[in-house]
Amino acid sequence: MNENDFTSEEFENIYLELAGDTLSPSIAKLYSHYTRIKMKQPGLLGWRTDEFSERLEEAVTLIDVGLFEKEHGLANWRNALRRAGELLEWLSLPDLNDNQLPLRLLAAAVYQLAGYPALSLGLLNNEILDSNDSQMLTMLLKGDFPHLLSLNISYWTKERSRKNKQNDVEPDSINSIINNRIVDEVVRALGIFCTYMRWGDAKRLSTAQKKLHDLSKLMIYGNDSYSWLLSKIVSEVVKEFVTNSLRSNVQYLLDGVSADGKKAFERYLRNNYRIQKSLAWYSQIKGIERLIKDESFTLCTPTGSGKTTIAELAIIQSMFLKINEGSLNLLNVAPITMYLVPSRALATEVESKLGKVLGDLGSSSVRVTGLYGGIDWGPTDAWITSNDPTVLICTYEKAEALIRFLGPLF
Repeated sequence: MNENDFTSEEFENIYLELAGDTLSPSIAKLYSHYTRIKMKQPGLLGWRTDEFSERLEEAVTLIDVGLFEKEHGLANWRNALRRAGELLEWLSLPDLNDNQLPLRLLAAAVYQLAGYPALSLGLLNNEILDSNDSQMLTMLLKGDFPHLLSLNISYWTKERSRKNKQNDVEPDSINSIINNRIVDEVVRALGIFCTYMRWGDAKRLSTAQKKLHDLSKLMIYGNDSYSWLLSKIVSEVVKEFVTNSLRSNVQYLLDGVSADGKKAFERYLRNNYRIQKSLAWYSQIKGIERLIKDESFTLCTPTGSGKTTIAELAIIQSMFLKINEGSLNLLNVAPITMYLVPSRALATEVESKLGKVLGDLGSSSVRVTGLYGGIDWGPTDAWITSNDPTVLICTYEKAEALIRFLGPLF
């Protein structure tokens, strides 16, 4: 069903009925049936075979609602897509999905677009995989862009070999030619997307995004309506990935740093690409926005929500700030940043992790040191006399003493 078939009031009514705070009786019945089968128990006796198509139609309707609300800047679009993802996940069980529709991949794509990457990743990592899942789309939704680029290169290698052998066989049918051309264009667009995420090459990025969007419209005329829906969601996911990537958000920090700072940021982004950390979470984007304002702020989020990434970006930004012409560095020392931790044990752990990250920024690497033994540097040692940017990791008590006696350095 197309979103143009509804008015905004009808969209709101559909949302309240299907994606409200409580599950409707029909959706609750599906969840109960899904849970029993998942636990290797007999399904509900009252489950009817036609309920699969009914719940699937509701999921597609919720996707229409979510995309409509997203396009018009309404508040509930994420909730609508999340409920659609839940329905698709529950319907994707092989015991229910007799026609082997690509529901698992579609559910993962909807979760990712709704802003629930953990749910998406958990679904993609599930041991039960649909036979028709595309490896490239799976790696895209996982945010595993290095693997996606590797698959992209492998595809073109095999495609070249196939075309070289094509002269020896009968020509493909027109449907096969069109299908192969669509796949080629999707792979090209994903390759350009990977190029941007890895190297920051944005020359053809907008064209690639538009191509994915146009291809999703073209697939409306195909025989598989769910492949069209998947392509539409994937084109939206790519758009969100570009907007929410570390690279896109860090660009706003570059204006205030020196040439060495820009090189350091670029090296940092490429290192993050390699370890599959190219995407910024919502809390991280908010942190970067505060870094752009160059004001003091506190980032209070749960453990594992990406606060360390913001700290790393803040350190690089502060270490390589542009020095205004005519300003004097009277002490003739490189920038020093103090990283405070609550205990000595944590200081050692943070020193090890930060040392690997900030010590691998090429010629613009940053020294990282603690003051608690091992690679300990005292207050009259290299972190003062060295001309390299330095991060001091210490407890609050040590920081107070250092600021009291060596205040001008900080």
